[in-house]
Amino acid sequence: MDFTMEELCFMAIYDIAERSELAATLRNSLTDFDGSELRELAESAAAKLESMTDDEFDALDRIPDFDVEIEGDDGAEE
Repeated sequence: MDFTMEELCFMAIYDIAERSELAATLRNSLTDFDGSELRELAESAAAKLESMTDDEFDALDRIPDFDVEIEGDDGAEE
């Protein structure tokens, strides 16, 4: 199951290690995001979580891979 970067970041906010609990939490949050892009994101992520197994979830790299560049850091060593 492929999650988007946005879905991974959204799930990381909740920091829940159990697939079913995370999916339920996302489903329960839908009323908080009525009619917004966050609602669509929560629905999409919850549906993907519900369609995968616990083993697939455990194997999932749930920490988004950020390639963060610090302002003023041009990569050159001083």
